[in-house]
Amino acid sequence: MPFMEIIRLLSGPIALALMVAGLLVGGIVYLLKRDRELALFTLAALMVGGVICWQLQSLVAYLFPLAS
Repeated sequence: MPFMEIIRLLSGPIALALMVAGLLVGGIVYLLKRDRELALFTLAALMVGGVICWQLQSLVAYLFPLAS
């Protein structure tokens, strides 16, 4: 699998899955523990991870211009 196909996969479906997982896990943590702080930290961490993966394609194009 070529390098740019892996980057497209990471910045597409995997990033979306991380963001959706953040919403789901944050909700589950809140329902089970009733701990808003832990739920918000979990939500924020997974959402930030998803956004970083989402921007990975433009970051790679900036850092490695000869890779594409």
